[in-house]
Amino acid sequence: MTTRVSLYLRPGDDETRLFKYLDSAGVVVPLTGFTASWVGTVGATTVTITGSVDGVNGKVTVTVPKASTTSLGTAGSNGHYNLTVTSAGGLVTSIAHGPLVMQSH
Repeated sequence: MTTRVSLYLRPGDDETRLFKYLDSAGVVVPLTGFTASWVGTVGATTVTITGSVDGVNGKVTVTVPKASTTSLGTAGSNGHYNLTVTSAGGLVTSIAHGPLVMQSH
């Protein structure tokens, strides 16, 4: 099940977000052996971040460093993001996506 949620980031800040993958009944989906990729786009600027995966607990942590938030913020204020996980067998699943809003300080 893919979650649609808005993310708000501040240009120039290191921003960390935690995502928990749940099925439609609210039960944790284990991500053992998976890798994660977060892609954020604002205007013509796209940033790709490798997330860290806590497989047993179905969690993905993504840290967007200040250089990347600055780059995205320079490109504009509104965009979108997508977080995918990839199984050891190569199956790619989107687990979260939505609007990406770059806020001013």
